[in-house]
Parts: sequence; structure tokens; C-alpha cells
Amino acid sequence: MGIFNFFRKKPKEEAKAKLDFNELEGWLNKEKKENKEKEKARLDQIGNMILNLVKELREGRAAIQKISLDEKDINERVKSIVTSSLSNLVVYLGELIKTLEKIKKDDFPSLITEINRIFVVFRQKSAINYTKASFVMDKELRSVNESIRKFLTGMNWIVEQEKSFVQRITALGQAENSMAELEGIERLISGANEKIEKIRREKKSLEERKQSIERNAIEIKESREYNEEKNKKLGALSRKNEVEMKIIELRGLIDFKSLAKTFHENGKKMNVIKSYEHDFSQIFENDADLLNLLDGDKRGQIKERIAEINQMNTEIQGVLGKKDRIEELKSEIAKTENDLKIIDSDKMKEQNKLQKFDDNLKAKKNEIIKILARINIELSQ
Repeated sequence: MGIFNFFRKKPKEEAKAKLDFNELEGWLNKEKKENKEKEKARLDQIGNMILNLVKELREGRAAIQKISLDEKDINERVKSIVTSSLSNLVVYLGELIKTLEKIKKDDFPSLITEINRIFVVFRQKSAINYTKASFVMDKELRSVNESIRKFLTGMNWIVEQEKSFVQRITALGQAENSMAELEGIERLISGANEKIEKIRREKKSLEERKQSIERNAIEIKESREYNEEKNKKLGALSRKNEVEMKIIELRGLIDFKSLAKTFHENGKKMNVIKSYEHDFSQIFENDADLLNLLDGDKRGQIKERIAEINQMNTEIQGVLGKKDRIEELKSEIAKTENDLKIIDSDKMKEQNKLQKFDDNLKAKKNEIIKILARINIELSQ
């Protein structure tokens, strides 16, 4: 019969004490302090009982070690069985003594649980050996059995006397542990809320930035300078067509067929003619090779046309090469919108975490409410 059998009995109904959650921490500290003295008294009492038991077990173990079967009128087979059983009992008693000497005596419910476990293990190990040995040596083994019986009877009496106290300090310990876990969850909630608030500020800043860029884009788009620049670019695009026409006219001034007839026997010069005929645009980068094949008047006229076209291209590129501020701002707006999407995704993740933490918080509070309900404490949130 275990020493926890009293838990099967229905405790006497007591008036419920009511407590708010915000009072719980202070109340637990007060209860812990008030219970400490009584718990210490019981721990000291059990400690002395263990010391006495260990002393008696040592004496009983020493007596068992001195037992001699030589004068017993028993056959050799029985003698061998009893001798082996006594030897095992000596070992198990030694283990029991060491375990009892090392047992922690700093928590009443834990001590009771541990004592119960220790003797269950000892009984499982020693029962068969005790039965075999006591068949012949009942009188010699009775003192050890009586010491253990008296100790467990005393423990059962203490547990019966203090069952409500054990139940109370057990529940208070569980509630204290749950409160520590609750505080951990509250820190996680606080951290998640801080991250969400930080994200909210970042989002607001990005939205304000986007609005500022959009306003700036509207102002630029409606400005005289931007429209003048836009018109210049339209004019430059029109001049590009003019340049294309001038290049066609320039190409028409050079008679590649006539040049080929003139220099058909000169391989090197023929290669120059074919090269420019195939890719006329290279004349604007290097005109010397081709112009050297032309007569003086033609050469001068073409050089003037090349210079004119290059000048026009430079002016056109100067206009078209300028960055369009509106397009730059559109790119900034697109980047900001992408950043806002990332921010919204981060916020959703943190909100999901927060919801999970909130659910854990409610579950932990309900757990504490149930724990305290077992000792007649009604806890309201």
C-alpha cells in the first residue's frame, strides 16, 4: 500500500478564497513564506526518522552478515538458497542505506514521492530473497522488517496528517512554475509588440516617402523647365531623322562603283572601299582611309558634311542623354512599393507570432486557474 493512498479520499469542503490575477504573484510569495516554517519542521522530522532508520538498518544488515547456517538442520540445497538470498539482502540493504543517506530533504512533497519510490524499488528487488531467507531465518530478519514497517507507518501517519498541506504546497509550487512560464510568454508578447510597432513606424515612414516622391513627380511634371526639356527631347528625336537623311546624302556623294573601277587592281585600297561600303557608319570614327582615295574637292566637301553630322549628333546626344527625372522618381516609387510589401509581410509574420503567444498566455492562465482550484482558490482574470 503506497503512502499516497490518501489522495483517493475526497477532501473536506472548504470555503473558496477569491483572488485576482494581478494579486497572484504577491499572494504566492506570501503563501510560500508562511508555509516554509511548517514545511521545514516536517522535513526535519522526516530527516530524523530517516537517520534512525538508517541506524537500525545498518545494525540489521550487520546482524544478517553474521548469520551462520551451520547449526541449522537443513539440507544443502535449502542452505545454498538461503545463503544466496541473505547475501542479496545484504547488498540491497546496503543500496537502500546509501540511497536514504543521499536523499534530498528540501521539498516536502518531493521527499514523500522519493521515499515512496525508494521503498517500491527496494521491495521489488528484495521481496523474493526475503521470502526465501525468512522461511528459515524469520526471527533473525524480523528486526529489519520491523524497522522498515515502523518507518513507513510513521510516514503514512505524517502524510495523512498533512495531506491538505502537501496538496497545497504542491499546487503552489506548480502555480509558481507556471507563473514563471507565464512571465516568459509575456516577455515574448512584449517583444512581438515592440517589433510590430517598429514595423508600423517603418511603414509610415515609407508611405510618407512615397507620397513625397509622388508629389515631387507631379510638381516636376507640371513645371515649365520639365516641359521645356521634354520639348527639347522631342526636337532632338526629330533631328535624329534629319541626321539619318544627311547620312544618306553623304553616302550618295561617294561613288563606290567608280572607286572600285579606279582601284580594282590595288587589293589594299579595294579592301578599304568594300569595308566602308559595307559599314558606312565607321566614317564618323575614322574618315582618313576613305577620304585619301578621293580627289581634293570631294574630300573637302565630305569632311564638312561629316563634321556637320558629328556636331548634330553631339547636340542631340546632349539633349537625349539627360536623365528623365520623372522616370527616376517612378523607379524610386516602385522600390518603395516593394519595400512596403516586404514590411507588410514582416508585420503579418509578427502578428501571427503574437496571436500564438496570446493563445499560449490564455492557456497558461487557464492552467494556473485549474491548479489553484484544486486547493479551493478561485482565480479571476
